[in-house]
Amino acid sequence: MACDYPTYTLNKIISKKFADSGSPAAKLAKGFKWTNDDQNSVATDIQGGMSPEAAAKKWVDAHQETVTSWLK
Repeated sequence: MACDYPTYTLNKIISKKFADSGSPAAKLAKGFKWTNDDQNSVATDIQGGMSPEAAAKKWVDAHQETVTSWLK
């Protein structure tokens, strides 16, 4: 039996002032998309003993094109 995360709508809420600021962080908040496979990859590395920071860095380093798309 396959396991999966339940389907739900994630509402990302940021202030209008912040959204309109042009900040890279605002672009990231608006553009961020995370799949089950992405989440599972990082979680598996953490469960394998990697620190959350190292697991995140490993994922980001391997998915530069995706991360760049979040900042457009």
